[in-house]
Amino acid sequence: MKKLNFFSIMLILMLMLTGCFDINYPPPPAVSVTQSSEESPIVQEKENKYRLKKYDLTPKPFNYTHDFPEPGELGKTFTVEVDFNSPQHYRIGIVATALTDNPVVVLSVADEVYGAFYFDEDSDEEQYFISPVYFPKNKTELTFTVVRGRVKVLQVSAENTLTIPRERFEASKTLCSPAPSIEAIGVFEYLTTEFGQRVLTSQHCTINTNAEIEAVYKSTGRYPAVRFVELEGVLPADVLDNEVELMKEWWEKGGLVGITWLPDVPKDGNRDAFFDDIDIMAQVLLQLAADNVPVLFNPLPDAGSRLNWWGDSGKEYIQLWQLVYEQMTAVHGLDNIIWIWSGGNYKYYPGDNRVDIIGESAFSEGNIGTQAVRLAYTDSYSSDASFNKPAVISASSGIPSPDALARDNAAWLIWSLYKGSFVIDDSGKVIAEIEIPLERFYNHELTVCLDNLPKFMLI
Repeated sequence: MKKLNFFSIMLILMLMLTGCFDINYPPPPAVSVTQSSEESPIVQEKENKYRLKKYDLTPKPFNYTHDFPEPGELGKTFTVEVDFNSPQHYRIGIVATALTDNPVVVLSVADEVYGAFYFDEDSDEEQYFISPVYFPKNKTELTFTVVRGRVKVLQVSAENTLTIPRERFEASKTLCSPAPSIEAIGVFEYLTTEFGQRVLTSQHCTINTNAEIEAVYKSTGRYPAVRFVELEGVLPADVLDNEVELMKEWWEKGGLVGITWLPDVPKDGNRDAFFDDIDIMAQVLLQLAADNVPVLFNPLPDAGSRLNWWGDSGKEYIQLWQLVYEQMTAVHGLDNIIWIWSGGNYKYYPGDNRVDIIGESAFSEGNIGTQAVRLAYTDSYSSDASFNKPAVISASSGIPSPDALARDNAAWLIWSLYKGSFVIDDSGKVIAEIEIPLERFYNHELTVCLDNLPKFMLI
């Protein structure tokens, strides 16, 4: 297996922190609004052919520390070999001092990134952990890469631990909207029931097409449970109208609808221009509400990465989120929204009363893994001890192993694969490198596809 170099790690960190970036890939074959419904086969429930693999995860005590003889900066990358004594989950720790503001250190093994240590700017010989990470019984070389700032590392440690506790999946069934529609209530009731049990398949689509989900169907024999689309910047009215029709058709077909919204930068800081953008987005949602279509709505994503204009300040971002929330619910009276917040940093969390679902972006140049560390980290977003929001992978670069998800108890509610070259090639077919894992993911007993969903329109 290849090792990741420093520049690859830097790219991975950027992609881990943001699912919203410009991707230059050839456009997939256009699929018109009328074609999409006429060409799609009748959806019939299929039997899953893949069953869960059993892992022996009997906890075995393990405690390892590696002290650096002359504590100091170790360069951008350093490695530590650990002889893990049992196939189980571990907690990996670092004791370090921050030499610059908010350093970040990424942990990887071969071609898989396991997680990142995020240091406070005033960290002084403090210990940070990522957990849970699974390792087999083996000598393993852990690679630590400083991808932002500078740190002085004093110690690396590893100890056995447990997976994510089942209590994490006891989610509230109450939506944050003041008067949600019957359809939104029904969908959210179902989602919170599935959280911790099964993972819903989801696919991002290029706007105004179903190219990606049709390719997935041809490759796996099944459609995703959720169809996501990104609405970025100011789009022509006919493009938005066509996209609304595709969303309505997907709902009528029995699927769930998701929108990620990336508004333009307000020109010259013009507040009125941003209100106009909110109004345009609200009109899309109102058209869907008129046909009783609930929407998984993910506005202003990945703020914590600070790569988008809305991520400059946690305080300002929270005010912006609250503005969007109030305009959508109080001014436009929208009742069909299920709010997804994918800010990626607790400093940007707008509060439990403005969020229904926690979203995370997961992008990696190598093996995507299960993102169990990210799921465990979502508990840190709220200071409320009763925090109980479902969590989803709102956009990702790859497909996880369902068996590994179960092994790590990384029971994400939804796992959404990103669009374009992440899933299809120039000819519109599923790319070769994900064909086998995609087929297994869509036909596994742990996952939910379109044909497994309840008949929401009859609720």
